[in-house]
Amino acid sequence: MFAAGVIVIGIIGGFIWGQSHGASAIQFAFWVQLFGTSLVLWSILAQLGWEKATERPVESWTGDTDLERFDRLLFRALNMLGIFLLTVGASAARFAAAA
Repeated sequence: MFAAGVIVIGIIGGFIWGQSHGASAIQFAFWVQLFGTSLVLWSILAQLGWEKATERPVESWTGDTDLERFDRLLFRALNMLGIFLLTVGASAARFAAAA
C-alpha cells in the first residue's frame, strides 16, 4: 500500500513539474530516471550482496536484531526513493511532451 502511495505522489509531482517546465522537463526526467534506477538497483544488489559477502551472514533466529531491522529499513528506503524518482521522471517526460 505504501508503494502505491509513493507512485501516486510521484505521478502528481511529475505532472506538476512537466506542466510547469515544458520541454526542459525532458532533460530533467532523463537524469531523475537514471538516478532512480540506480537507487533501485543498488538497493536490490546490496540486499543480495550483504547476505553473500560474509561467511557468517548477519541474521539471527528471530530476525529481530537492530542490524537486521536497519538492513530492512535501508533496503525499503532506497527502494521507495528510487521508485518515487522513476515515476516522477517518467510522468514529467510524459506530461512535458504532451504540453
